Amino acid sequence: MISRRDMHNLLWAGITIKGFFAVVDLVTAFVLMAVGRTQGTHALVRFAHAEISDARHDFLIRGALSLIEHGTITTFVIVYLLGHGLINGVFVVGLLKHKRWAYPVSLVALTVFALYQSYRLLHIFSPWLLLFTFFDIAMIVLISYDYERDIHARRAIVVTE
Repeated sequence: MISRRDMHNLLWAGITIKGFFAVVDLVTAFVLMAVGRTQGTHALVRFAHAEISDARHDFLIRGALSLIEHGTITTFVIVYLLGHGLINGVFVVGLLKHKRWAYPVSLVALTVFALYQSYRLLHIFSPWLLLFTFFDIAMIVLISYDYERDIHARRAIVVTE
């Protein structure tokens, strides 16, 4: 059985990792904006080449390639990375500061991310996406546990006063 202390340590390690990836999302979005559509599009194609090369017959991949050629996908990726990075960053900061609102906000955000990622996995399998989905689900469990513990601790303080 995992102790409360271990659960708490796992939660803070996970929050730190989420914070790191929030920064990576934001930096990547800003780099893509700085390099422009053409270079950003070429970088995206190089990054996704392994997944794209095996599925050129797939109509979804052909559609994505068409979007990449027109630069639209770069705009989508920039908006997605900015949104994902900002949302994760906000709840990471809130959790690190022990803000009460951050628990339900992070649970909702992570649930939405995990559902979307699960939907994507049904259509196009990616080991990375599977790993991120499992990580988000683990974070949901850890945050739920800590939130419940926090609620009980606050009730105990109110009762003793």
